[in-house]
Amino acid sequence: MKNIEKYLLFFMFLICFACKHDKGTSNEGVSTKQYEITFSKTYDNGLLTATIDGKVFEGGKVEKGKTIIFTAKPKPCFVTSNWIGAEKNENNFNKASLIVNEDKTVSVEFIEISDMKVVVSPETSLTIGYGEPKDGKWKIHHRGKKVEEDFVLYPYAIATTEVSYKLWKEVLDWAKTKGYVFVNEGRMGGHTNDAPNTQHNELEPVTEISWRDAIVWCNAYTEKTFGIDECVYCDATGKPLKDSRKHVEFLIDFEYTQSRLGFRLPTEPEWEAAARGGDTSAQDWSYKYAGSNSGDEVAWDISKSRGKTCKVNEGKPNRLGLYNMSGNVYEFLGDKFKDDLPRPLIRSGSFYGDLERCEVKYRVQITQLDTSHVSFGFRIAFSL
Repeated sequence: MKNIEKYLLFFMFLICFACKHDKGTSNEGVSTKQYEITFSKTYDNGLLTATIDGKVFEGGKVEKGKTIIFTAKPKPCFVTSNWIGAEKNENNFNKASLIVNEDKTVSVEFIEISDMKVVVSPETSLTIGYGEPKDGKWKIHHRGKKVEEDFVLYPYAIATTEVSYKLWKEVLDWAKTKGYVFVNEGRMGGHTNDAPNTQHNELEPVTEISWRDAIVWCNAYTEKTFGIDECVYCDATGKPLKDSRKHVEFLIDFEYTQSRLGFRLPTEPEWEAAARGGDTSAQDWSYKYAGSNSGDEVAWDISKSRGKTCKVNEGKPNRLGLYNMSGNVYEFLGDKFKDDLPRPLIRSGSFYGDLERCEVKYRVQITQLDTSHVSFGFRIAFSL
């Protein structure tokens, strides 16, 4: 029995010795596996940067298991469309991550956002004067109120056309699969009551939607294009608005985050600056209509429309290449209404009204945020 115990003790000693010996040799001269990670920093339409543990990474050997965070920065009016070699962040398409476990080349693709025009370029601003036309300046408004001093606009882009029914429906159908709810699903163009059999085209503007439908749609288009983190219209908790049935008083208190990249309605001074051509020193800044002093030349009013909307890219654009900022459909603006009655602002005139209402200076406040009409549409903007 004693001999058995001796053998067992000796056997256990050998195991312990072997374990210690193996541990020592495994730590001796150990080198963590590294892999080569490469990426291009500059592209024709944007830039790409990377970090590891919060520090700038320029490319090279990286330890296995490390996480690299990539950030894309598209040029104005371009969007990050595809990541190669890294996993896209589903909430913010400008970011992607890579857990290192092999040699890898990372790249990104940018595509242009169709039909957008830069009005105020990045790293610049536009100062709009106030006063009477005889002084060479124009009365402007912000959040529904007349501005009594020069007003500064910061970098932004605006759509060259009103939102077509085609684009509206494409985003609407996608949005409904992502939990978005709309009171009004819109219609293809519009016509007066005396022309019930009028035929319409999907490239005519979407109509019969409310201001609330428009801002919820902007969030949906943003999530589809940039990721949900860039949605502009959020509630007090920072959650993007997805339901245009929300009570009016609640919706008035939305958080308007202009620093985000998402699509939104233009503010009133942004809309007017774009309609006037974007250059306060140019001759067309003082034109009566968007792009001309002649309404017959550029305005789509009742005398020209024969009671029907036209395609969003039809007619003569202004100098910036923006269509139908005088007529076709009234366009919702995105100013906040916390200090005023909940009355959305609309500009541009419409196919339904006379020529006077198509003048750039003409402005209207309608009754409620949930009001819709066959002459109401919108165009989008975003900050740069």
